[in-house]
Amino acid sequence: MKKVACIVVTYNRRELLRKCIEAVLHQTFQPSAIYVIDNASTDGTDKLFTSSGTFHSDGGTPAINYIRLKENTGGAGGFYTGMRAAYESKQFDAYWVMDDDGCPDRECLENLVKHLDKYDYLSPMVIDINNESAMAFEYCGSKTGFEQKAADGIVKDIACPFNGILYSQRLVSTIGFPKKEMYIWGDEENYNARAVKAGYRPVTVIAAVHRHPANRVETARSLLGPVDIAPQMWRCYCRYRNAMYNHRNEMSVLGKIYVIFNHIWYYLIIRHSIKWCRMYVNAVRDGMKGDFSKLNLYKNK
Repeated sequence: MKKVACIVVTYNRRELLRKCIEAVLHQTFQPSAIYVIDNASTDGTDKLFTSSGTFHSDGGTPAINYIRLKENTGGAGGFYTGMRAAYESKQFDAYWVMDDDGCPDRECLENLVKHLDKYDYLSPMVIDINNESAMAFEYCGSKTGFEQKAADGIVKDIACPFNGILYSQRLVSTIGFPKKEMYIWGDEENYNARAVKAGYRPVTVIAAVHRHPANRVETARSLLGPVDIAPQMWRCYCRYRNAMYNHRNEMSVLGKIYVIFNHIWYYLIIRHSIKWCRMYVNAVRDGMKGDFSKLNLYKNK
């Protein structure tokens, strides 16, 4: 029987985490262990894992490994820590990876594991947790349309990284762990690209269902098209830096000019903000250089 480690990353979402862990514990195919990576939460998350808390490791199955980090390392740092800890234990055949706001259906892991002998990169159907008939993310279109793409219950060449994804031990051994320096936004895209480049073809298993809040990324209209935005400057900085880093080698010069001009127009002409425009230019420069050392410059802005 396959041995699976479940990795859940959390930060200040205690009640969502509790529901997520309960859903994992009630799987028809039980993971052998759960790794909870707490990014230094301040909402009492740690109290869930004391001897008198809701969850604690008592020698049962699955064992719960609660790892509290000294500082918030973002989703990328959390997944790096959890996947590395599970991998280095040398106990598991696969790693089931999710955020704290995801909630897998009871048969989700069972339906993924069924295909583990054939595929190394398995994704569930990621459904909007508040809308049964909709997908959580727009990349795959409507739920009905997506299901119609399936052949023998499988849709090839598409996945929703870090949302209930099952990675084989072989895949992780080949490409390593998520790039922790990316912090948030784009780390999952980076890991996906590395897996595909290494020859691991992602598939989505229609029978495996993972529920997640709908995509919350905000967009604004600029001269040439939409731009992704966020109220906090540091979030936007991560978004733009990581996107440029991920696509720097595949975008043409004209494509880069198009994207950069569209964003600069938005911040200078529409937002009238030299400060935010400077942040965007710096993010693009840092992404092109692969410089991940500047995030703290924007954390308090």
